[in-house]
Amino acid sequence: MRVLASLSLCLLVVGCVEDIAAPGACPDYCPNTRIVVVDTVITASIDRDSSFAGYFPTYEAGSIQLTTGGVVESYGVVRFRTFAEEVCFDTAASDLRPILAVDSFKVHINFEARSPGTGDFELVLFRLPASVDTTTTYADLQSFFNDSTELAAVAVTSGMSEDSVTVTLAPDVFPTLEEDSSVAAVGISMRSVEPAFVNLQSRNRSFEYQRITRFVQVDSADGQPAARVDTTYSAFDSFVFSDLPPLGPNALPVGGTPSTRTFLHATLPSRIVDSSSVIRATLLLVPAEPVVGAPGDTIRILAEGLAADIGPKSPIIQIPADSIDFFSGLAHVGSTDTLRIDVTHIIAPWKDNPSASRSFMLRAYLEGGTIGEFRFNSSASVVGAPALQISFIPPSLIGN
Repeated sequence: MRVLASLSLCLLVVGCVEDIAAPGACPDYCPNTRIVVVDTVITASIDRDSSFAGYFPTYEAGSIQLTTGGVVESYGVVRFRTFAEEVCFDTAASDLRPILAVDSFKVHINFEARSPGTGDFELVLFRLPASVDTTTTYADLQSFFNDSTELAAVAVTSGMSEDSVTVTLAPDVFPTLEEDSSVAAVGISMRSVEPAFVNLQSRNRSFEYQRITRFVQVDSADGQPAARVDTTYSAFDSFVFSDLPPLGPNALPVGGTPSTRTFLHATLPSRIVDSSSVIRATLLLVPAEPVVGAPGDTIRILAEGLAADIGPKSPIIQIPADSIDFFSGLAHVGSTDTLRIDVTHIIAPWKDNPSASRSFMLRAYLEGGTIGEFRFNSSASVVGAPALQISFIPPSLIGN
């Protein structure tokens, strides 16, 4: 096994606190103990790795990501629930009346994140066929995102404090609504001067997802039309995107959608992992190319241990939600910086559990909600292969 860095010794002096009420004085009665911490980078510590795709598709993700101006373009897709054939005239009496006319529609859009420093941009709505579903692709919908099917655009300004916008639509924007069994579907794109992205709320993770309101006229008690509203929420939401650049040789991806996970198996010297006390372990991943994704986006890469290494369905030892930020690394789109992820929570327990799986998994946090992928050099790479930086206390180096 190759060791990149020489062993460096860091002396930590264990002190004592003087207690004037106790006999004797410190340091006369305190041992001068030194704890020696060894820090080393082991370049051949990952001896096996593999990636598996298809964990979370876009329609199961917690976000709908719209991008523009980058290497990938993406559009949002929303199919609403069926409109009722009759609208309630009197709630107390549960009195339903047939619809005489439609005055207008309003689409309510909720967003949760946008590119840092993004200025003003527009969200643009397009009419889509009501048949959109989980099999619909970017190529299937490209012809619908044009001037002839554009419904409306709404401005989102940099100074907005709200996290939602409302788009008003004319009553005739869905000419095939009756033929489509009263189901409406819209596509949403982002229009921006600068390359940017925005994430919309998804029905999979939020109660504040997209909805559409129909303003209608119904018969009243005296025979005069009365104004009423009818609101329905999204039954299906997702996003479609153009192809990502091809993956290079000896590169492993994490993230994207459907999401990809990478599994790593570690081989460490027994004197470190079995006999010593590991106080810090950091995984070092060198990008094989600049991080790909939406302009300005950041991908959080999370490391989790495995209860057993049995392939793509290996059971995960999940970490507490309040520790996710600590045991993960941030990969910024376009960056080529080495990604450092704290894996102490995975490796330190191996000392007391010799039968533990010496493998762990990398995945994007909140999978499926971003087109972004972090692509790093695999263990087969001649230069820049994954490595582990270990700080540990060898038993033989603890003493006076």
